[in-house]
Amino acid sequence: MNTEKWTLKKTSVEYAIHRPDSGIKEILFAFHDGSDPAWKKESWAQELTWLVEERHSIVVAPDSQFNTLDSSGVAAFIQSIWKEEDKAGLRFITIGDGFSGLSALMSFDASGLVIAPSDTLSFSRIRRDVVVGLIDSRKGDSTMRVSKDLHEAGAWVFQKMVIGEHPYYFDGHRSAISYMMNQIDSMSLLLSDSAFMASLKTKVLEAGPDVLRQGRSFETSLMVAKQGEFQVNVLNLSAEVVWRTLTFLGKGKHVIEIPTKDLPWGVYKIEIDGPSFLAKQKLMIRG
Repeated sequence: MNTEKWTLKKTSVEYAIHRPDSGIKEILFAFHDGSDPAWKKESWAQELTWLVEERHSIVVAPDSQFNTLDSSGVAAFIQSIWKEEDKAGLRFITIGDGFSGLSALMSFDASGLVIAPSDTLSFSRIRRDVVVGLIDSRKGDSTMRVSKDLHEAGAWVFQKMVIGEHPYYFDGHRSAISYMMNQIDSMSLLLSDSAFMASLKTKVLEAGPDVLRQGRSFETSLMVAKQGEFQVNVLNLSAEVVWRTLTFLGKGKHVIEIPTKDLPWGVYKIEIDGPSFLAKQKLMIRG
């Protein structure tokens, strides 16, 4: 692992870099938590050497000056690291307030993993093929806000909650990180398939039960292909709405839950209406 310096005009970026022994497949940008004295660019890059070897990545951990670069500056920085004709893939991994480092990188529609974010960013637009994994490992962090912002901007988001006393060194952290990165890779590969993209649409993954005992929640799962507002209605046999909710759903898998404890026994129709999507199902509630 080396520490190097790159300069463009009046801006200088220092960064820690580690290259795998062979077979480079991607550049992995690593942004550390500046509020945690345990993490510096060098220690964060060093910690991720196991992931570098596993994924055949060049890991690059830049200092905060990277955040001041515009898109042309970021492009020049990447070019200085990887000059081959066959471009490597682009991924990122952040922890804590290192999430803010993505402000300079997201214009390149990079996909990657966010761990315990303690900062937020404003995303005005993200291409539909950007995939972000979120690991929620620390109470009080901004994971839910980040998830909401990414969903609204159009990213595909995978989220995993873990339990531990440390935001990174939780039980089985390497396995969890590898799993999430593989999920990101798999979804990115699907989104690069033109046939898959042409057939991509919001659909019901698992329909809810036709008969349900009163008091138990009705659940159905959706794969959402286009983010937006989804309205869920429960209608009685007279076509009157007896329960309704409006919720924003981002791209990816979601579970719709409807409480039934206040609904009398009988037959109902459930409607889920969203962008380019309408699903209907009958439900009988009994004692």
